[in-house]
Amino acid sequence: MNADGAAKDRTKRAGVLEALSSHRQPAGSAERRYAALRSMGLLDAPAEERFDRLTRLVCRLMRAPVSLISLLGAERQFFLSAQGLPGPWAGLRQTSLAYSFCRTVVETGLPLAVDDAREDPRVCGNPAVAELGIVAYLAVPLTLPDGCVIGALCAIDRERRGWTAEDEQALRELADVVMSEIAAGLRQRELQAAAAALRESEVRYRALFEVSPQMVWVADPAGKFTQVNQHYADFVGVPAAQLRDEDWLVHLHSQDREQVRTAWSSAVVSGREYQTEARVRCAADGSYRWVLCKAVPQHAADGRVERWIGVGVVIDGRRRAEDALRRRLRKLELLSEAASGLLAAGDPDAVLRPLFLSLSKEFGLDVSFSYVVDGDRLRLASCFGISGAARARLARPAFGEAVCGTVAQTHQAMYVTDVQASDEPELRPIKRLGIRTYICLPLVASEGRLFGTLSFGSRQQDRLSEGDLTFLRTVAQYLAVVRDRQCTIEALRASEARLHLALEAGRLAFWELDLATGTVLRAAYHDQLFGYSSPLPAWSYQAFMDHVVPEDRAEVNRAYQTALESEAGAAVECRIRLAGDGELRWLEVHGQRLRAPDGQVTRLIGVLRDVTGRKQTEAALRASEARLRLAQEVTGLGTWEWDPETGENLWTPEQYALFGLDPVRDGPVSFGRLLAEFLHPDDRDKVECALREAIATGRTFESVVRARRRVEGGRETRWFISRGSRVRRADGSPGRMLGVTMDITERQAMEARLQELQAELLHVSRLSAAGEMASALAHELNQPLTAITSATEAAREMLDSTPLNGAAEVADVREAMDLAVEQALRAGQIVWRLRDFITRGEADKRLEELPRLIEEASALALTGAQEHGVQVAIHLAPRLPFVIADRIQIQQVLVNLIRNALEAIENAASTVDGAPSQSPKLVVTAAPAGPGMVEVTVADTGPGLTSEIAERLFEPFVTTKSNGMGMGLSICRSIVEGHGGRLWAEPNPGGGTVFRFTLPAASADASVS
Repeated sequence: MNADGAAKDRTKRAGVLEALSSHRQPAGSAERRYAALRSMGLLDAPAEERFDRLTRLVCRLMRAPVSLISLLGAERQFFLSAQGLPGPWAGLRQTSLAYSFCRTVVETGLPLAVDDAREDPRVCGNPAVAELGIVAYLAVPLTLPDGCVIGALCAIDRERRGWTAEDEQALRELADVVMSEIAAGLRQRELQAAAAALRESEVRYRALFEVSPQMVWVADPAGKFTQVNQHYADFVGVPAAQLRDEDWLVHLHSQDREQVRTAWSSAVVSGREYQTEARVRCAADGSYRWVLCKAVPQHAADGRVERWIGVGVVIDGRRRAEDALRRRLRKLELLSEAASGLLAAGDPDAVLRPLFLSLSKEFGLDVSFSYVVDGDRLRLASCFGISGAARARLARPAFGEAVCGTVAQTHQAMYVTDVQASDEPELRPIKRLGIRTYICLPLVASEGRLFGTLSFGSRQQDRLSEGDLTFLRTVAQYLAVVRDRQCTIEALRASEARLHLALEAGRLAFWELDLATGTVLRAAYHDQLFGYSSPLPAWSYQAFMDHVVPEDRAEVNRAYQTALESEAGAAVECRIRLAGDGELRWLEVHGQRLRAPDGQVTRLIGVLRDVTGRKQTEAALRASEARLRLAQEVTGLGTWEWDPETGENLWTPEQYALFGLDPVRDGPVSFGRLLAEFLHPDDRDKVECALREAIATGRTFESVVRARRRVEGGRETRWFISRGSRVRRADGSPGRMLGVTMDITERQAMEARLQELQAELLHVSRLSAAGEMASALAHELNQPLTAITSATEAAREMLDSTPLNGAAEVADVREAMDLAVEQALRAGQIVWRLRDFITRGEADKRLEELPRLIEEASALALTGAQEHGVQVAIHLAPRLPFVIADRIQIQQVLVNLIRNALEAIENAASTVDGAPSQSPKLVVTAAPAGPGMVEVTVADTGPGLTSEIAERLFEPFVTTKSNGMGMGLSICRSIVEGHGGRLWAEPNPGGGTVFRFTLPAASADASVS
């Protein structure tokens, strides 16, 4: 509150309590209080509605069940008004001082706030705590203008609560209203005393008529003024004689004339006392002052009215104080109505609209806005006093835009006076509405969450009073609390919906047992778990036990007692028989006790669910674990568990046995000990690299290693394969690595022998192919040898016939010798290819150029193809990548497939007239086939394959040749699959067969060493 506001408030209080200023107390505070109460006649005064109305307002405003106006006498406290007090105290309207909390307030002159009287050492011994149920207590003193405290205004709650500074301030303001009502009552008594004194001594009043500081007048029985005192004449500025002749009503405010005329005429006719209040124009400054006009008739001995004597008392100060008080009370009433409405309403804006209307009519706040947060903007929820077009412009301001957007952004209220004189851009929207003064308040929860803004404006006033601002801030606080509660309720509903959904999804049935009545509240799904198709009318603990099999009832009863006695609750699994067919099912039941406010255990709540499936799974898992254990024992398979973070390494007994160890004697085997003591030195780096890669990439760890197994008398080297993968934790992060180890020493020996036999078979296959190609090779060699012989003989004849004359003859001899050399080289190349093809050697995979492999194999396999009229085409894609392959083995595959294609073409069926059905053709292609692979195709135009042969084509000893062994294609598939590729056959759309095989391509950065 600023200095001006504080001064006004002090002036207001002085005016409201002006009537109490004459009741000065003696020097002693208690004696002063007793004297004041006696002089005011308040002790034992009958109940009055004006005070009861105030205590009801306290109860409603403070949300307290009890409110008292307590006056402290010498031996008792008297309740001028009591709301919510239990009997018989409500009828007595007083208690002894031993029950008085207010005594502390009166004696100290300070407010008293007690959150819990049962624990507060100041009042915990007061018998009112136990007998009247007083728990929370808040009181402020009722103080006379001279500082004498005569009593207290208090609010009482029967439950613990924390009083706030706003609660105390509100109670202080209502205490001022109480003192104002006391003052008004005293003034009424003074007026009554004044009227009695007028009747009592007309002579004395006549003597005082002219010197009276009040407006005094005399009228005849018909109501016509016959005499006025000088003060009256001076006040209205008209000579006394003239005032008697003219209509005195002209000096009243135009809005009051008719009411005064009616009241005066009625009094003259009825002969009853006349009293009214009206505004009279003061000639000194031209203002209208409130005047209390009262007149009493003077009767003759026969009872007739002889004259009227009236007095006019200026009560402008009191009326202004009363107007301010009424304004404050009206605000409190509006605030109370708004608070109760907001707390009860589902839509707060429905309550705001009538509040906006009242503020406009009664307080001149003719423009109101309520905004709510909607994403990154504000949305106009309700408004008052603006047109539809203006409403559309103000519908969705952004944060930082206009006044409300700035308030929403800063969470700080903004109060602006003289809006029309401002050039601020943010005020332009409200300036266009003709608003002169404006306040915008943020709606913020206690934790700082923004719900929106609340704004008020006036086109009639240039500024708002401090009381108006305080009232509007309180409305905003109430609205923020309601918005917060609304959000909380919505969140609670959503949470309850999610809970119900979770219970339904988890097939959980909620139950609640009332220990006093034995009744059970339960979810709709509950009864279905016991085999009932529709819900039963009632359920009980005994009904539940009737379904439990006899063998499990003792355990269930023990769990029931544990749930009653323990704060931790209890859980039990039991078997039940379903209603109807008696099927046996497993239930898991959880229970937890609940206490009443007095600490007594009154209810059990919990959930239950059918776990039959889980039980069956557990039984199956146990059986599976038993089978796994048996398989481990039979096969010697060891399992291990390793934590990469802690290094902990756990082995099963079978794992220990693989390395010749005893779990008890040798203890845990760490990863470091395993590497250093048991693994072969040449394999340690490989194992570490494989583990690091598995941890980094999340892929499965696998490694084939040699280890030195402990045996009696020393160590023996064995081959092991170990494979493992990491198990993820509940949060999704990788956890421990689980794996198995197997002794593969015998398998390694068998694979080595198998590789030797396969090499023998491959060599025999190559010799067989060379034998099959022998005649063609002989024919192929015959051509260059014949050419060599012819060229050599021609050169010799040219040398023997005549001496060489001239360069031309020498050139002829050299040409003949060059031809001989060329043909000799050709023959040597044919022999070299044949020798290289049939040479026996170990598999040696390395980077190879696929085009070179195809060209060399084709040159060897296509020997004699042209003699049979076969058209051969080789299509190689540009920039083919290197392949990882054994050159001899892949050439064997190519030679085998090309020779098979040539033989299929030679054996192709002919047409009826002996001509071939189509031109024989053989096509070899190579191209990329997806990421990391290259595909080679050998296509012929032969007779193709029958469905019976196609299904078993790659099986051993399956052949289409009359003299074939049926091993070629089986060996080819083994070679291709050993290289990580695939070999298959499919029909050629143009007739014949297409064989395709793939090989892994080397990476782009690979190079030939």
